[in-house]
Amino acid sequence: MIITFHNISKRPRNRWELTPEQFKIIINSVPLNTEIHFDDARKGVYEFAYPILKDRIKKGQKVTIFMVPNWLDGLAPPREQYSPFMEWRQLKELAKAGVEMGSHSLTHPNLANLPSADVTRELTESKDLIEVWTGSTVNKFAYPYGVYTEEVMKIVKQYYSYAYVLTPPKLQTNWNIPRKTIINHDLGKHS
Repeated sequence: MIITFHNISKRPRNRWELTPEQFKIIINSVPLNTEIHFDDARKGVYEFAYPILKDRIKKGQKVTIFMVPNWLDGLAPPREQYSPFMEWRQLKELAKAGVEMGSHSLTHPNLANLPSADVTRELTESKDLIEVWTGSTVNKFAYPYGVYTEEVMKIVKQYYSYAYVLTPPKLQTNWNIPRKTIINHDLGKHS
């Protein structure tokens, strides 16, 4: 099983953020063979999730952070600026500690709407930047919005060993592996 988070925050502002306490309850309820993914490389993952996961990573817990390099470099659209992103040095530190690095594309577009040349650019430039800045080999990709087409998947296969989606496909391969996204159902229920 693979579970995906976006951010951990002491004061969640939307459904994509959980408190450290909520995160810890979830993590303590899953076995070590559960893969943990984080999309977007938000700073709360470094500040709150990593300390909770540190010992589990040493015991073999697989953790991957999927990042959008342009967002890390200050080019996130306003709707994505609800929390800060990690710095490259923090990602490099996490990579050295055993956290895998993955791509979430260069700019986070819906790849199904792009011409093949632009899809290739999104895949290759993000992979190259992540590998240079973190010192990691990047072989995992998370489709922005979980959306892909057969044509997009063909291009992804050229650059990545694994790719992840939101909904289970009819025929699963290494390039459309489903993940369960954890959202904050409690937001707004408590004062």
